[in-house]
Amino acid sequence: MVAGVYGDDLTVREDWPTVREASGMILHGNFTCNIFDALCTDDSDFVNNELDAAMAWAILYKTGEFLTNYIMDTGEVSRYTLLGTEALNENRMYYNKRYAVLMDWIAQNMDDERNDCLKCKSPMGLRRRTQLI
Repeated sequence: MVAGVYGDDLTVREDWPTVREASGMILHGNFTCNIFDALCTDDSDFVNNELDAAMAWAILYKTGEFLTNYIMDTGEVSRYTLLGTEALNENRMYYNKRYAVLMDWIAQNMDDERNDCLKCKSPMGLRRRTQLI
């Protein structure tokens, strides 16, 4: 949190109220967050956590759709491209439908606390501007 604070008792500094004024402090830096940490981290549990498992299955279905598209679009003649066009097309549509269902479920059940990038934070009156020297 970036904001000014004020108080006179250092033993209870964590309880000091915040204010918009930064008390003369200027913070320079580049701040970024990794949105992909919401998808996969070292703490991901693909067996016991429904959300992590749904993300893994969604990735699997989208990969199946991409692979099916690749096989169907290839110029090489094979048994699959020559005789199995209907089955390939049905598989591609199935993968697409399952992916869409899972993505809807993930969007509805995604925890806001999963990643700091997705949190709405109070700007405390701060804004982006340039300081010329």
